[in-house]
Amino acid sequence: MDGILYPSVQVDMNGLNLVLFHKSARRAELDIPEGTEIDGMIYYSTEDGDELDPTVLETPPPAKEEGTEKDSADPFKQGSIPRDGRGQFNHDSRKITLRIDPESVRVHQVQALAIKTDEARVNRHRSETDDSQALF
Repeated sequence: MDGILYPSVQVDMNGLNLVLFHKSARRAELDIPEGTEIDGMIYYSTEDGDELDPTVLETPPPAKEEGTEKDSADPFKQGSIPRDGRGQFNHDSRKITLRIDPESVRVHQVQALAIKTDEARVNRHRSETDDSQALF
């Protein structure tokens, strides 16, 4: 990995943040069949109010019968440039260094926030100038 570690101000300088340089931050595409429709929601409504329930809904296209995908073996139909999971051309030559574990993704709902501050009085000084000593 190639990046920078620096103290986290969010956790009183006791934790670390990591920034990865672009050349080291290519992630693998999720294994989602081409043509899959993806939708999502964060909350669902109940009579007591909204409940946090982050959900991703995947609707893959219907499975094709065997033998009906003759075009997939045709290199001119698919093109010689690799495509990503969304069918877009993938020109990225960086090595894949990151993978998302879909089972580990979490949403954190912030309930409260405490801000720690240091206070300093602003000092103001006014000095009288002698117009005869002015440079301009």
